[in-house]
Amino acid sequence: SDTDAIQGDDATGLPIDGSFTDADGDTVYYSVLGLPNGTGLAIDPLTGTINGTPTLADATASPITVTVVATDGGLAVTDEFTLTVLNVRFTSTPVTDATQDVEYVYNVTTDDPDADPVTITAPTAPAWLNLVDNGDGTATLSGTPTNAEVGDHSVSLEVTDGTFTDVQDFTVTVANVNDAPTFTSTPLTAATEGVVYTYTVTTE
Repeated sequence: SDTDAIQGDDATGLPIDGSFTDADGDTVYYSVLGLPNGTGLAIDPLTGTINGTPTLADATASPITVTVVATDGGLAVTDEFTLTVLNVRFTSTPVTDATQDVEYVYNVTTDDPDADPVTITAPTAPAWLNLVDNGDGTATLSGTPTNAEVGDHSVSLEVTDGTFTDVQDFTVTVANVNDAPTFTSTPLTAATEGVVYTYTVTTE
């Protein structure tokens, strides 16, 4: 299985997929393999619960294949999961709804536990959206969709501190507004006496 944790934030009870029991009722002891030197995580040898505060070493080593070993002193079984410790990351929730002819605004916020300067970009965004990096770990994604933009639009934002990167993918759905009909034809303004005048009117 996969699980995420955040550098500098308390991580309690990281998952173990399997359920370890001993048919003889012997005491089961747990250990963990795969965590890097300098990790802030450790396993409780009696419960198998992994706790602690992930460090920069954990983030640098991510993704980490963590193996939990359970033994009764004679026999041993293992279970593993993939742990990703996030360093720089998005902390805001994307705005996914927009309305035709109404300005869309998503105020982007990020966090870097090391307080490194970060850069926020939009590798994927429709032409009607513009991202402004404020230079302080925040950015503004904004724009006004027209009738032509009604529907779904894929957006991908990226934040990096030069070493670590986080990506935020989402879809902005532009809702339609009932527009007044308009003429699309050009009137014929000249006519000739004795000749039938015809003007084919078109609208949308």
